[in-house]
Amino acid sequence: MKLRYVTISDLHKNLPIESTIDLLKMSPIVELGIPVCPSVMMYGFNRNKWFNKLLDAAEQLKETINIALHVNYQWCDDMCDNVVPYEIGAWINRKNVHTQEPVIKRIQLNIGRVAVSIRYMDRHEKTFV
Repeated sequence: MKLRYVTISDLHKNLPIESTIDLLKMSPIVELGIPVCPSVMMYGFNRNKWFNKLLDAAEQLKETINIALHVNYQWCDDMCDNVVPYEIGAWINRKNVHTQEPVIKRIQLNIGRVAVSIRYMDRHEKTFV
């Protein structure tokens, strides 16, 4: 079996930035998945501060590391409605100063069954009304 990514999820302030980067440098297929939603990642929150420090460090690396956003709850709903929350827009526009590649390599929308059902029903009803 050939794996594309091995994703490590939900690392945050419990692990220093340097240790997080060292972990991500272990293999080119190692990826850090950061769950993001307004209840924990709004500007000024501890997890937001930690994540921005990680992005600051990633921008300065000579080599790239793999970071993915796992977008949840309200921010996921917003993105499904073609609205990019301010924080996510700021993060996905950050680039490595040496390679000019985006620091965020992947975005995953974690859509719950209820959200999908409601969105489908809304669109379905609008189609036939």
